[in-house]
Amino acid sequence: GAPQPASARASALTRGLVNLVRVREGTDLLLSRLREGKLSGFQTAIKLLLLDTDLRNSARDAAIGLGDLGLVGRVSMAGSIGETVFFRLAQVVEWDGWDKLDRDVGEQFTRMTPEKVAFATRGLTSVKFEVARLLALFPREEVAEAERLYREIFVQGNGVAPTGVGGGEPSEQNGFISF
Repeated sequence: GAPQPASARASALTRGLVNLVRVREGTDLLLSRLREGKLSGFQTAIKLLLLDTDLRNSARDAAIGLGDLGLVGRVSMAGSIGETVFFRLAQVVEWDGWDKLDRDVGEQFTRMTPEKVAFATRGLTSVKFEVARLLALFPREEVAEAERLYREIFVQGNGVAPTGVGGGEPSEQNGFISF
């Protein structure tokens, strides 16, 4: 397609960074759910996080934005880390072969065995590390602005982000808001 105007590229960069912050925060909430043994709907929450943040495109847009910021040497690494984050989250969902990102299966097939909880904990810990690596490639002021926008748009008055990974079954109605 035709090249995007600078304002559209800047908007894509901002949206990408805000969504990466959402993935970071959502991963923290998912890890806390695992630690607390709140396993119902866990895999659905990961699927919704991936879908709602449009992680692959968000990471790609953010990576491309590095070039617009004059940091061309970081674009490839950012793209690679973004793909790693996506695939590690997908692995947590698909680890035991019962569930897939592109289909819904009954909760009876997505039981969180102790082995799966351990795998999910390792996977989400790795995702948290990789998202931090990815955000570190961007100028601090760009990340700070994305974090400010995240808080303004997605964090409720009680300081809890509406990510759909809290109590109950995740759904679009209880917090997944497209940005």
